[in-house]
Formats: sequence, C-alpha cells, structure tokens
Amino acid sequence: IYYVIKKGKNTVQTTKDICVVYGSNAVAERIVQKWFARFKRVDFNIENEQRSDRPSTENDNQIAALIKSNPHYTT
Repeated sequence: IYYVIKKGKNTVQTTKDICVVYGSNAVAERIVQKWFARFKRVDFNIENEQRSDRPSTENDNQIAALIKSNPHYTT
C-alpha cells in the first residue's frame, strides 16, 4: 500500500487493482481507505537510522546461562 501511495494512486484505483488480481470480492474500498490512512500516519523512513556499533548481548548472556542450567530449554 505504501508503494501505491507513493506512486500517486488513490483508493479507488488501488481497490480495482487488488480486485483484478485477487477477485472481485477481495477487498472493499472502505478497507483500502483505512489502509491508506494508517500508512499515511506512520513515518516509513527507509534511510539507515543511527545505531550503536555493537549489537546488544544482554539477553544473549541470560539465555546462555539458562540453557547451561537446563539444556532442555528452547528459545
């Protein structure tokens, strides 16, 4: 849906396109309108956001300790 919004299509066009592919009763325009509203509210910045150099290992250490204490645990 985000792609379609960026392409400049509206809800009517999008509903028709979806129904052509998935069948005439695949989705109602009202549902597509809700999807458009949701996607327009959210920031979909695809640029890399700043993060620390190393991934967190806090949980890894706790999980390793649990597995050592009981090898039958699963993650």
